[in-house]
Amino acid sequence: MDLISKRYRKPKGHPCKRRSAQSANALKRWYKSVDKIDDSAVVETESKSDCIHQKNNVDGELIISSFAESQTVPSPACTIMDQNMWSSLLKEVSCNKCESKTLNVHVKGSYGFSHNIAIICETCQHQYNSTFSSEREVSSRKFDVNNKFVKAFLSIGKGHAALETFSMILGIPAMDSRTFSNFLSDLVIKNKDFKKQVLDLSRDAVRGKYIDCNSSLKNGEVIDVCVSYDGTWQKRGHTSLHGIGIVIDILTGLIIDFDVFIKYCQDCLNSEGMLGKNTPEFRIWHDSHKNDCQKNFNGSSNSMEMNAAAILWKRSVKEAKMRYMTLLSDDDGKTHQHLNEIQVYGKNVTIMKEECTNHVAKRVGTGLRNVVQDWKKKGVTLGGGGKKAGDFER
Repeated sequence: MDLISKRYRKPKGHPCKRRSAQSANALKRWYKSVDKIDDSAVVETESKSDCIHQKNNVDGELIISSFAESQTVPSPACTIMDQNMWSSLLKEVSCNKCESKTLNVHVKGSYGFSHNIAIICETCQHQYNSTFSSEREVSSRKFDVNNKFVKAFLSIGKGHAALETFSMILGIPAMDSRTFSNFLSDLVIKNKDFKKQVLDLSRDAVRGKYIDCNSSLKNGEVIDVCVSYDGTWQKRGHTSLHGIGIVIDILTGLIIDFDVFIKYCQDCLNSEGMLGKNTPEFRIWHDSHKNDCQKNFNGSSNSMEMNAAAILWKRSVKEAKMRYMTLLSDDDGKTHQHLNEIQVYGKNVTIMKEECTNHVAKRVGTGLRNVVQDWKKKGVTLGGGGKKAGDFER
């Protein structure tokens, strides 16, 4: 009983310093995440009394209160609201026609997560103004809330299946897979320009660093740089459908270039299910879809790293005005061997390879541990001087 009373008792006095600091940091993160904040809504957490704490009301429900009455929380851009709450919000508003207080909000149509809502009187059925619950983009005329939902789920590594599950739990209409793919294609197009801008800034910084180190280099000429290259996949097991190869400059640590490989296209899978894979309708559709198809690789997942390196090295002179002459990578020599076989920079140009000391130390350590375990099984202990048998790390 004492434990229950401690858990549900009302906090007395000011909160502790740790809780005050946590509340202040939470407020700071909230204000940083809001795009537009009014100057009058900025909260200054200068003292402990300005921090938000929690207390229990008479019914035992948890409520939020503030010590400072001047604190205001900025209004969020979007709000999730239960449809049944509209009647309680409008219960004191009278209808201009019949003067009854039976106004309610009705949803007339859903477009993804945007809804066409209208205020209708339940008594006389008079309809007031109707509007959409989200703004439209000027150029594409698509609803902004749909674009934000797609961005949000992509940022946490989820796709349409997770978005559909989220919609079912909340009890709202789910976005169609084709609509999700359309928004995904728009994001890819928008991010291409942003990718080019970021890479241009990185390449300019790398070029400036090399020019500072060697004054004989000129800003417009092709320079030779030492880079680190490695590939990664979405999941392990050499069955991943997504892979990426990344080139990083050794001197500055900045990413110079990267390329993404995808082994499937969601639009193609959806059209195969609707039209049939071997039908003339699907062939006609696929011919018009080739330029927008997300699939850009047909080989094995294990060969993505090697093929991505070939593409990045071939376009280095044209796009970055650089030659990646020295390659720093792990002990896997397939990529280095493949680059020299295809003669990226000509017949008489050889790309050098340097070993990563971290990978060398890892391999040596693994080999030593295996030797210790093998001799331990034979009854031979390694070590001495009061140390544990087999503990070679000491």
